Amino acid sequence: GTQSLGAEVGSWTTSCYALKPVMDSLKPFIYLGAIFATHILVDGALRTFRFSSLLSKDPGFVAHQFCFLLVMLYSAVYGCWLWANRSFMIEDRIYDYQEGAVILAKLNFAFQIYDLVISMSVKTLRKPDRVAHHFITAILAFWSYHYNLCLYYSIFFFGVSEVSSVFLTFVEFFKEFPSLRDEAITPMLFQFNEISRMMFAGLFLSIRVVYWPYVSMQFWGDALDALTEGRPYPFELVCTLMANIGLTILQFYWGVIILKQIRRKLFTDRPIPIISEGHKSDCEYGTINNHDDHDLHNDYGDHDDHADHDDHQPTVEQDNKFSLNGNGA
Repeated sequence: GTQSLGAEVGSWTTSCYALKPVMDSLKPFIYLGAIFATHILVDGALRTFRFSSLLSKDPGFVAHQFCFLLVMLYSAVYGCWLWANRSFMIEDRIYDYQEGAVILAKLNFAFQIYDLVISMSVKTLRKPDRVAHHFITAILAFWSYHYNLCLYYSIFFFGVSEVSSVFLTFVEFFKEFPSLRDEAITPMLFQFNEISRMMFAGLFLSIRVVYWPYVSMQFWGDALDALTEGRPYPFELVCTLMANIGLTILQFYWGVIILKQIRRKLFTDRPIPIISEGHKSDCEYGTINNHDDHDLHNDYGDHDDHADHDDHQPTVEQDNKFSLNGNGA
């Protein structure tokens, strides 16, 4: 009896090991299914039970922000832990294997595919820079876990850099539902929004504008060494280098927008009309008839729906916001 039990356990263990490669290859799609299932549950709950008439106006956006928060929070915490405790163990920063980095890359790939689909279907998320960012990042994440390529740098780009994205979740949420951050109506949420904006701006500028180029320069040195030595996956490496240039420029572009919003916050103090929830007025992002502000407003791309909502009565809110219509790499 003991021998037969041992044989059965051994057979079961062997079967598990045999299935492990299959399960590992399916993990990105398991993550993708879990994210979509969460989105559908939140969206359906808002539409069915009407927990809040305000949130039910845009259930797709709320469901997206909920999924975004969960994924970014996990990626940021796990990525920072790996960066501080495990990254030094990787000797070859281009080709060495790191299991935690593979998990981050697979999760990021799944989320970028989800976000691509949702960004195309939810009007408030349909921004060209956002869609391009998700498409490029999904390819990079796939190469990273499929070829075990640049896993050291995946810890930073798919983990550490997402710290600011946690606070971006709340910034975008309150931007879409401005009455929730009305100081006269909900002072606690107003303060929470202010803190989220400050944390987002500070973390984005320090991690994605200052630290990001430093890590990128290190990556370029390692990648060019690998290319000159004739090591594997030269095409993927060259494409990753080119993508790094584009994504770095995108970080600087977003950083400039944030700095302009900080300047406006510090030096502009005027009532700003808001037409309705989820539909920002042409002067929401700054003073009226100011060319600088008009250019920045166009950068955000939030000036496309107002003609369809003439029936809404404008309200006045004292607020100068900085926000970002996009998420981290």
